[in-house]
This record gives sequence, structure tokens and C-alpha cells, in this order.
Amino acid sequence: MSRYASLLAKLLPPTSYEPNAEMLSASLLLDGQRLDFAEDFAQSVIDAMSPATCPVSMIPDWESVYGLPDPCTPRGSLSISSRRQRLIAKEKELGGLSKTYFIALAASIGFQISITELGAYTCEMSCESPVADEGWDFVWQINAPSVSIQEATVEDGVETPLRYWGNTLLECVLRPLRPAHTILLFAYA
Repeated sequence: MSRYASLLAKLLPPTSYEPNAEMLSASLLLDGQRLDFAEDFAQSVIDAMSPATCPVSMIPDWESVYGLPDPCTPRGSLSISSRRQRLIAKEKELGGLSKTYFIALAASIGFQISITELGAYTCEMSCESPVADEGWDFVWQINAPSVSIQEATVEDGVETPLRYWGNTLLECVLRPLRPAHTILLFAYA
């Protein structure tokens, strides 16, 4: 039975109509099925409005909207889930100058990082601090795991490896968005 047919039957006046009558029941069922279809169609339109919820068949359309794949991520080199993560990250790219923004951006594509701001050595620093000149005031050290493992999901194609390793996606996302005065130094440990 349709989700809406029983609701439509409850809207009938209680004494005027018999909802179980053959013709009325068939009419309620048909109208209920039409409303079910309309609701399902509306939900599919809502799902298609975001790369996070769109069907797999729409991922190439969303990639063309956001200019993907970019030079760092050529088509066919990423799994469906990684492509979806990349789209979500691209959608969230509003810009920011804070370390918090870049940590959240990396997390949105599946990387857990921390950022160390390097700087020039001063007499107020401890003896264990590295000695560096003023040029280091604008260097951010991105601390990330040496091996980031991406796993295939049920959305991925049969050609996708079950697991693959690499951090090129992290560098590709962060480098173009870095503050103009900074240099990103990636440290994998």
C-alpha cells in the first residue's frame, strides 16, 4: 500500500464515504501512488542539489561545475568516495587565513593534520628551538601522517583498488588556498 493512500483515506468525511469501497479504494491507492512518486522525485531533486548527497551518476556533473579534476587529481585516479570528498572540500572553499580553517579543510577530505607556525629565532626562545632568520616568520609546517590510507567504498567502481596510499590530495587542496604571504612546508611523520 502507498504511504499516502491511508492518509488520504483518513481525510474523508467519517460517515459520507466508505474508504474500503472498491472504486474509492482504487482511487485512493492511485492518488497515493502519485503522491509517493512526487515525494520521491522531490527528494531526488533535493539530494542532487549537493555533491555530498548526489547520486554517483551526477558526480561528473558536479566536478565540471567546480573545475575538477584539477592538475593534481586527474580523472580516474581517485575512487568515487575520494572524488565526493574532493567536491565537498571544493564546495566549502570560502577561504580563510586561520590555522583552524586549514585544519578543518584537511579534515573535510579525510586528513588529520596540525599546523606549526615557524619563525625567526629570538633571545627569548629556548635553547632547543631551531635557529632561523626572519624568512621563517611566514612558514607554516603542515604536520600529517606519512601514510594516509584511503579505502574503497561500495560506491566505487570495480577498477578501484581496495586501499591506496598517498598525500598528494592534501597538498593539492592546501597549496592554492594558502595565505599569499605564507609558505607551506609539508612534514610527514
